[in-house]
Amino acid sequence: MTEHLVGIKHIRDEVEIMPTIGAEMSVIGLVGTAPGANSGTFPLNEPVYFNTSDGDAVAALGASGWLPDAVRGVIDQLGVSQGAAKIVVVRVEPGEDDAETVANVVGSSGSGTGIFALLEAGELHGVVPRIIVCEKTEWSNGNGVNAVTLLTQGSNLTEAPTITASGGGSDPGKVLPTFTAVMGTGADDDKVVSITMTSPGANLTAAPTLTFTGGGSDVGKVLPTASCTIALLASPIVASLVGVLNTLRGHAVLQGPASSYQAWLNWREAHQSDRLIPGAPQKALVQEGSSTVQRDMAPRIAGVLVRRDNEFAGVPGRSAANQPIYGIVGVSRRVRFALDNPNNEGGDLIVANGGFVVRGEVGVENSLGAGGFIYWGTDTLSEDPVWQFYNVTRMRDYIELSQMKVLRHYLGRYNLDSQTVRAVVNTMVSHLESLKNRRHVIDFRVGFEKDKNSPEELRLGFLTVFFRAEEAPVFRKLTINSRRYRDALTQMANQIATQLGSVATVQN
Repeated sequence: MTEHLVGIKHIRDEVEIMPTIGAEMSVIGLVGTAPGANSGTFPLNEPVYFNTSDGDAVAALGASGWLPDAVRGVIDQLGVSQGAAKIVVVRVEPGEDDAETVANVVGSSGSGTGIFALLEAGELHGVVPRIIVCEKTEWSNGNGVNAVTLLTQGSNLTEAPTITASGGGSDPGKVLPTFTAVMGTGADDDKVVSITMTSPGANLTAAPTLTFTGGGSDVGKVLPTASCTIALLASPIVASLVGVLNTLRGHAVLQGPASSYQAWLNWREAHQSDRLIPGAPQKALVQEGSSTVQRDMAPRIAGVLVRRDNEFAGVPGRSAANQPIYGIVGVSRRVRFALDNPNNEGGDLIVANGGFVVRGEVGVENSLGAGGFIYWGTDTLSEDPVWQFYNVTRMRDYIELSQMKVLRHYLGRYNLDSQTVRAVVNTMVSHLESLKNRRHVIDFRVGFEKDKNSPEELRLGFLTVFFRAEEAPVFRKLTINSRRYRDALTQMANQIATQLGSVATVQN
């Protein structure tokens, strides 16, 4: 390159603060069946992206199966000036039975099928689904063994005994569990010290009996004893879905059992994650032609989340609680709830992190509303109360993803010096200040800690900064102290005395 000897040359060498463009949090991912879909438009196990305003794409899903109704449920929730929702669909083959359909929805991480196909959407379509709904998340293999207790260890064993399960109830579809015995070492080398469950079984209606055989040829051997308990197994879809959600930084709205509160509670106890939103233990009643049919509520709740995001310019800092569900004519069963009384199913669901849909009641002040069908649900299935609300966990994803989106600009382009550090910190401050001003976070701090940035780390080009932010919690309880006001009577008595005294003076 010829050196510039004469003339004027401008060099833009300032490290600027970057404007932050928020991450996209409102793309819905749907995984399920649509037997009547156009296979050219929606090939099996491939993520297909479209806007719900694309009538051709919606029509290409056909009319049968779970996916067409799920898309319809999302469309029904669109808000004013929203226009359309963004959807990524993964179509799977219907199975011969529920178990096979569930297996197809789960798919394979190795081949990228089922729910794992969602991971390819970003590379293929430039969008990442972060509100996920899957068909049949309420289904499980019934009861299986959830705990096994070693009652006695046995003695004089020269090899690990064999454990056989028997009984387990009369369900013709039951699958008995399997176990292996673990021998001890040292002083316990002739005893069983623990039991490993290799399979929990399925469709058990009673706890199986565990029998030990073998254990070697020592004539003085004493075989161990053990017992087990059963509980509802987790949904295979949900069990596999959490890892996908962690990778996508997304949340799943789940459809739980809708037959009864107890069935829902058993299902809820099998799942835990701050990325799981339990939806409602009810089905939506929708009109299809001349018939009223039951359909999943979960896609409709997902649609409300998208509507709420749209109301706040795509920022997911608000919950979908106390919002109407549109497009339904009823719910499959009533959940009782009163604002001034927690002793009902609605109150029990809230304690268990659940949600529900109630019908409005005109003239009933302690109901959630006067009309329509209103959803209440604020929680994830997190064990940590700090991350209990899904608007908080979604908001933290939004902040972190937005930071990655803008701060990657500095990597490799600039040397690590004080000016670059200031630009990085000020960019973070600018973004969080904007969120604070719009009431998505209460307050924040951004900083540089000297003890976290040694000369050796800095020399390698490694920088550590921090931010603290407190996302706004959901306002869900108002306590009003209702008291009598004795001073009002004193004031009234004084007023009467003054008025009557004035009257008496006039008469005299």
